[in-house]
Amino acid sequence: MRSHGSFGVERDPNAHNVRIARSLGITVLTGHGGDRAILEKLHLHHARALAAVGSDDLDNIAVAIAAQGVSPGTRVVLRAGEHEAIAETRSLLPLGTIRDVTSLSAAHILARLMDIPATGVIEHQHRTFVELPADGFAPWPLAARQGCSHMDIALSR
Repeated sequence: MRSHGSFGVERDPNAHNVRIARSLGITVLTGHGGDRAILEKLHLHHARALAAVGSDDLDNIAVAIAAQGVSPGTRVVLRAGEHEAIAETRSLLPLGTIRDVTSLSAAHILARLMDIPATGVIEHQHRTFVELPADGFAPWPLAARQGCSHMDIALSR
């Protein structure tokens, strides 16, 4: 894969983002990213990383699990939200780097609503940081979530 750049895998060949990816020169293979045969065909063991960034959390978990089975040493970045299965799977299997896009989006939107000129948001070691033009990255407090078991710590300034 390194010599070929990036690849995309999508079940629906007519999906909107397939056209966009192809216009950017990204090869898109039709299939399910959780299919071990597809990951082997793409020579996942040669990849620097795999990003499971679909809109369905459970599909992303399936892709991450399949990737770990095909190439245990390949770094996996997993897009996840607040689905209950994320917490359970995270506690049972080392899936890779998991990012809660809901929290990241909320931090950015809240900062902008508060007239804080955030230009980006990142998560590092269970802490959220907003990027400020003059100050670089600054810690962002997250309130404890009611009944949200996968958020194991509450952050404060």
